Amino acid sequence: MGRRGHRQGRRQDRACRRRTVPQARLDHAQPPPHLARPAPLPRAQTGVRRLPGRPLVPRLRHRADGPGGSREARHHPRPRVKALAAALLATLLLSACGGSDEPSTKPTFGGGAEPSGASAGELADLKTAAGIEDCPASDAKAPSDDALPDVTLDCLGGGRKVTLAGLAGTPTIINLWASWCGPCRDELPLLARADRDYDGRVRVLGIDMADAAPEAALRLAKDSNVTYPLLVDRSSKVRGPLRVSGLPMSVFVDSQGRMVFTERTPFRSYADLTAAIRQHLGVER
Repeated sequence: MGRRGHRQGRRQDRACRRRTVPQARLDHAQPPPHLARPAPLPRAQTGVRRLPGRPLVPRLRHRADGPGGSREARHHPRPRVKALAAALLATLLLSACGGSDEPSTKPTFGGGAEPSGASAGELADLKTAAGIEDCPASDAKAPSDDALPDVTLDCLGGGRKVTLAGLAGTPTIINLWASWCGPCRDELPLLARADRDYDGRVRVLGIDMADAAPEAALRLAKDSNVTYPLLVDRSSKVRGPLRVSGLPMSVFVDSQGRMVFTERTPFRSYADLTAAIRQHLGVER
């Protein structure tokens, strides 16, 4: 064999050697054995379904039909959230409607002490001991649409009845309160002070509302130095006409018997109370 044939033979040997070595590809790569392998991902399983008059066809399972899907399909967070919201709302309503002995600035409505067992004579004695004034006469009728409602209430501890629509002639603050109302306990001394300081130029009139224990109300009035007249509305007759949503509440009435302003939150300081009297009734201290 000549030199040319020798070179051709060498080329063929190299080509054969190249063909015997497999080419490395990315899809042939294998991870080192010491590395952790991830768990296989869940995938939908197939099933078969036979339609009438047709051959079997594959079918994919969806959601609750798949493995573990029934547990996920039954899990609905919205009902649980609604239940928690309902429980929170019920708690807030109960806390707002019940009385509290602790100081607070939030208005309340509802609740009440145990039903009273005091007689009319005992209530009269409590009223006298507290030095509470007699209830005012209510003769004139206010002609305005903004007048107080035509509701007649008893005097707390005994005395003449009072028709709210007939209160006129003197700028008046009508304060709605109760013995079970926590914020009322802080506000009553401020009103008692205003009744003394304005000395007849502004009349203060209290309405003990939705209170089953009038003797407790009279004792609270005494402890708060309240001596201005007090009415009683155990059945909440003024709740609708005056739009009472909580206690305490104060209604400002001008000298013509017209309701000019309603304060639905308790007064926190004497300065706030006197500022409201100046603004809504036009009376300086």
